[in-house]
Amino acid sequence: MRGCPSTRWSIISKLARPDEEARERSIAEFLEAYRRPLEAYLNWRFASLSLQDREDLLQGFIADRMLAHNLYETAMRGTKDFRPYLQRTLVNYVIDDLRRRSRDRAKFEQLASEASVPDASPDPYDIEWARVVIVEAIARLRQDCIDGDRLLVWDVFDLRVHRHLFHDQPAVGYPALAEKFGRTESELRNLLVTGKRMLRRHLMDIVKGYVVGDSSAEEELKDLQRIVAGGQSVSVNA
Repeated sequence: MRGCPSTRWSIISKLARPDEEARERSIAEFLEAYRRPLEAYLNWRFASLSLQDREDLLQGFIADRMLAHNLYETAMRGTKDFRPYLQRTLVNYVIDDLRRRSRDRAKFEQLASEASVPDASPDPYDIEWARVVIVEAIARLRQDCIDGDRLLVWDVFDLRVHRHLFHDQPAVGYPALAEKFGRTESELRNLLVTGKRMLRRHLMDIVKGYVVGDSSAEEELKDLQRIVAGGQSVSVNA
């Protein structure tokens, strides 16, 4: 991945559909997949701009480049270089727009210099991608537990991991869980292992939509773990 989230190949492949309605849905899905990471990247790279300016620039980029210039078709024709290409295109668009509108040469040069700052590792583009993937995987885990009549797996995962990770609540201890659910601590630990394994499977399924072929999915999952490694995060290894 390195520097921006992987190209959403499962979405891009749908853009080749001959059915116009299906194609429009796929384009909307394509834009939705990239909008938030691009917004995070723009807010970080050009933090000195006002929020309104950044919102206007993102809207303009989507309309003028991603739609009018058919960047999604570039993604279809292109390969692994599309992701950094998309970031470079966004930065160039912002600089060109600022050059046209700026009457203060010194201010323009200051803003343009922001674009030359080396990428953070991970940068906000990566972080937003990781957040989206994890939230989707947890939603799938919950639905999987509901559909499979395994609500206790979800309850244990929710109280031990999910609420701690996303709602800044302390993880509930095993003695309290044992009293609440009438199970032994050993049984509850096993249920959490089951929940983490299910989560890892859903993460892998999602990540496969961002890479070409299954062989890269494991490496992409390792990248996901790398991104969230610095904070309180879910370990996807049971």
